[in-house]
Amino acid sequence: MKDRVRLAVLLLIAVSFSTITESQKRVIPKAKPASIPVIKCSDPDSALACKSFKQLVDARDKEVLESVLGKDASRRDHDSYVCFRSKTDTFMIVEFDQPSHGYYGIDSWSPVLNAFSFQVKEKPSVSRPTRQLWLDEHKDDLVYSAGGVYLYLYQNGIIAELKSDWGKWSRPAKPAEAESPSFEGAYSWLETRNLKNGDKFAEEDDPKHGHISIDPSRIYVHYSYENGNNGLTDYTLRIQRSTRRFIETFNPTGGQSFEDSGTCMAFK
Repeated sequence: MKDRVRLAVLLLIAVSFSTITESQKRVIPKAKPASIPVIKCSDPDSALACKSFKQLVDARDKEVLESVLGKDASRRDHDSYVCFRSKTDTFMIVEFDQPSHGYYGIDSWSPVLNAFSFQVKEKPSVSRPTRQLWLDEHKDDLVYSAGGVYLYLYQNGIIAELKSDWGKWSRPAKPAEAESPSFEGAYSWLETRNLKNGDKFAEEDDPKHGHISIDPSRIYVHYSYENGNNGLTDYTLRIQRSTRRFIETFNPTGGQSFEDSGTCMAFK
């Protein structure tokens, strides 16, 4: 499913940006192929999770390497963070492709967003007015591109969960203000709208879906999952990009909240 979505996105991007001039294309440098990373597990608290990750990398596991290095290993704008849960054989991978500067525009991101945002089982999960509000809401001082962010959860060396959020990357429109872009997933936008408008769109939100946002400093992931007590656990992951430190927060329904923290490996 993920490969089909990415192929369709590439086709839509090609159509959307067919007007890019040859001079614009030339300013996007060609990247060198990424090499297989050497993983060293030196922290005793995260040793179990790190050794499972190292085992998958050393075995050239296709899914893990594509998550860490990107689908196209020659891309220079793929980012990934591998975060190890302490004293347990569990780790998370957050990965995304940041669009190159030549692929931003005022409204050229709309076709991709319209095709892939708010998708549940390949069907739109929100009303048409809500979807249109999401597409129309943008700031005049920013330019946009579309993309997705993925979170993989591995337990005992096997993938146990996949969460994603499709949305819009944005950056200042003026070249003098160029900086690292920010990402707002469609479900993250919906969650924020609910917080600001008294849960006006609460019925359209899916708490089990990934709600993901990224800015130059932080990564934020939020969703709920079914726990072993026939209830839901509200889960949040925050990553500080500069230090690679992370905090996980678990809030089970009717239970005691708890946290875990540690340090991620970062790959670019």
